[in-house]
Amino acid sequence: MAGTSVEAVDAVDWSRFRTGVPEHHPVKEVPRALSRLVRRGPAATDEDCDPLYFCLFAPGGGLPSAAAAALPFLTALASDPANGARVTLVELLGALDGAAREAGEQGTHGAWREEWRRQGDKIAALLADPAPSVRRAALLLADDDALLERWHAETDPAVRLPLLLKLGTRAATAADVPETESLGRRRA
Repeated sequence: MAGTSVEAVDAVDWSRFRTGVPEHHPVKEVPRALSRLVRRGPAATDEDCDPLYFCLFAPGGGLPSAAAAALPFLTALASDPANGARVTLVELLGALDGAAREAGEQGTHGAWREEWRRQGDKIAALLADPAPSVRRAALLLADDDALLERWHAETDPAVRLPLLLKLGTRAATAADVPETESLGRRRA
């Protein structure tokens, strides 16, 4: 696997982290799900990602500490052309990013923001992935500048249409925000 292995997942002291609902989904489910995705490789499915959705979100918003610990593995798996669940993993990254932004500083573990910054180049590279389905899913991860840049580079109609819709939605949203707030918008 590109950038991750079962040994790397096992090397993390997962007991230091918490899931969103530890009484129902203990943290040991996170490395178990990640290891399964690594082992299954091309045979990995959307269902293999389900435990991560249950573990990496906190009820009422925000992200638990396990989300930050899992992020490098999620990014590596989503970037690996040999993984069968890439689109779902990119969608999971988008959902985690959205939850972090909605929760703000108080609802998001500080390690998440730092790890998101560290993984930024790898996450941004998903917008230029050879697979159109991955590029389309990665639109969730793009800021306004990256969307516009992608618009100029994208040739696949299956990606261009959702990209155009995303650009339109962003433009309409920006029009509703006072100018001082819309300048320099960057997702952290």
